[in-house]
Amino acid sequence: MDVKFSAKTALLAGKILMENNAEMHRIEDCIQRIGATDNIEITSYTTQTGIFINIEAYDIMLMKNITHRVTNLEKIAQVNQAIRDFSTNHANITTLHNRLKEIEAENFFFPAWLEVLAAGIVSASLMMLLNGKLSDLLPTFIIGSLSYIIYLSTSKHFGLKFLAEILAAIAIGSLAALCRHYSWITQINAVVNGAVMPLVPGVLITNSIRDLLSGHLISGLSRGAEATITVLMIAFGIVFTLKLF
Repeated sequence: MDVKFSAKTALLAGKILMENNAEMHRIEDCIQRIGATDNIEITSYTTQTGIFINIEAYDIMLMKNITHRVTNLEKIAQVNQAIRDFSTNHANITTLHNRLKEIEAENFFFPAWLEVLAAGIVSASLMMLLNGKLSDLLPTFIIGSLSYIIYLSTSKHFGLKFLAEILAAIAIGSLAALCRHYSWITQINAVVNGAVMPLVPGVLITNSIRDLLSGHLISGLSRGAEATITVLMIAFGIVFTLKLF
């Protein structure tokens, strides 16, 4: 049995999970499952920027820096299922490693046009749930879709943290103010609140609370801080634009 290869496989699984914004408890549990199946005691320490794996009995320690994170729940589910199949069937570690490599290379994201369409539908739907008017449905759909196009374009071409959120929020505020000026909408607050919902970092907030409850204080606080800054950037873009107009 190649212990170091097993450790590298566990590290690869943790890397994929971390890069796709899995909670820390899940990452450590998956790493331990791989070790337990191969009768190896693996201890791990995870933060948002790195994973450390140690196998004390064999004097092996590995580390992986995490520099890029996105939210991709499909990859998390695929990795989780692959590890559960491995531990249940006691499959070969090489098979698991190859499967993890396939998952890492695959693109589980929806096409951009579908994401934009979904953002528009979510915006319009939530606007109605926030006591909006039926006459504001189409403008909210358009505002939510256009702002999400700006969000996707900025994220892709610049990659600067929080820039995409604040520019999308400015677009929402500007378009809502324009629609109010020409009387195309009746309730600007409901329209704005609905349009910003696709930008709200719900996964970050949920994982932050989950990590704190699991005792992962560093990752919980850092994720909470990231979510808070994101929300503040969105709020600043909206308030600044509405005050300007």
